[in-house]
Amino acid sequence: MKKVISFLIIFSVFQIEAASFPSEEFMSLNEQNEKIEEVAKSLRREHWINGYEDVESSEEYVTESWLNDYVRRDHLFEMNLYDDEVEELYECISKNNCELYYVSVSSDYMGGYGVEGNFILLYTQTKKYYKISHVVYAE
Repeated sequence: MKKVISFLIIFSVFQIEAASFPSEEFMSLNEQNEKIEEVAKSLRREHWINGYEDVESSEEYVTESWLNDYVRRDHLFEMNLYDDEVEELYECISKNNCELYYVSVSSDYMGGYGVEGNFILLYTQTKKYYKISHVVYAE
């Protein structure tokens, strides 16, 4: 009986220790797509709530070459990304637990038109994300 109790105590201690470590499981591609669609929907909702009209969005998976091209166009934006933000984007691409997406949101407001660029740094192990936004175009 003592052996059984000892075994149960040791087994439960190992279960507690295993539960305290972060999950080794990463988000599937389908889960990532669902999360990005959810983020895009949330961004569109924010624009509607703030009085913008004709709100639309598009999503893009960001590769290093895509980001290189985007950063080179830096002088064409209404509001450029800061150097530390660009650095964070490249760091995400280089990590194996971070996927980078771009969500563009366009809308009309009081006769004007604008486009907001949103980089979504999706941490696939923790299933959390971080957003870096800037104004791409405004009139």
